[in-house]
Amino acid sequence: MFRKPEWALALSVLLGAGIQILLTVYSAIMCSIGGTFSVANPVLMLSLVVTLFPCFAIVNGFVAAKFYTFWNGSDWMNLAFFAAISYPSFVGICFTIIDVSEWV
Repeated sequence: MFRKPEWALALSVLLGAGIQILLTVYSAIMCSIGGTFSVANPVLMLSLVVTLFPCFAIVNGFVAAKFYTFWNGSDWMNLAFFAAISYPSFVGICFTIIDVSEWV
């Protein structure tokens, strides 16, 4: 019923990064609702998100690998490399463009 996507590597990397972001946001919201961290103190919330994001990198790699093997992918070294650097490099490039455009 399902056919292999043309860009299985890219789709797997994006699915893994999406799960990582989703779990980070969900955990931060749950900590805020539970009263562990307050939204009134944004520095603590930022430190929580910065701490949780690398912790969910394991889930990113797991989900990306599961989907990639589901679509019969075999280039696991490229998958691991792109899953590790895709989202952080995208955010870094966006922030660099924003900073440079503010200077001009």
